[in-house]
Amino acid sequence: MRNKFKYLIVLLTFPVMLSSCLKAGLEDFPEWDVNDISNVYVEFRYNSNVQYWSEPIVAYKRLTVTQTIDKTNKTVAIAITVPAASGSFTTDIRNTVTQDKLIPYFDISTAASMQGTDGTANPGNISDLTKPLKYKVTAANGSSAIWTITVTSFTK
Repeated sequence: MRNKFKYLIVLLTFPVMLSSCLKAGLEDFPEWDVNDISNVYVEFRYNSNVQYWSEPIVAYKRLTVTQTIDKTNKTVAIAITVPAASGSFTTDIRNTVTQDKLIPYFDISTAASMQGTDGTANPGNISDLTKPLKYKVTAANGSSAIWTITVTSFTK
C-alpha cells in the first residue's frame, strides 16, 4: 500500500514539474541578424595505419591557414601551408596532399547556418580549393549572404 501511495504522488507531481509558471511578461529578444564567417580551417584526411575491424581508421591533419576576412565584400582570402610530417602523418602521406582534396570548415555567427552554393560542397566535405568556394551563410532571422573563399597560396 505504501508503494502505491508513493507511485500516486509521483504521478500527480510529474505534470506540475513539466509545466511552466511563466505565461506572460517575458521579454522579447531580437533574432540574431549576423551572417558572417569569422574563421576558416582546412584539414586533410587520410587512412591511418591503425586498423579497427580490419578497416583503417581515418586520421586528419589540420593545415596552417593564414586568412584575410573582408566582412564588407563577404570574402575570405586564405594561404594554406602543409605542416611537416610527424607521427602518423608520414612523409609519404604528406606527399599525397593536394589542393583539390581538402576539407574546409568554419566559425560562423551565433545561431547561423551555412551551406555550399554554386557547386561548392557543404562545409566539412572534401572540396576543390583550386577554385573559389561559395557559401550561403544564413542568420537566425533569415537574412543571408554569399561568401567567397579563395586560396591565394598553397605551400607544401
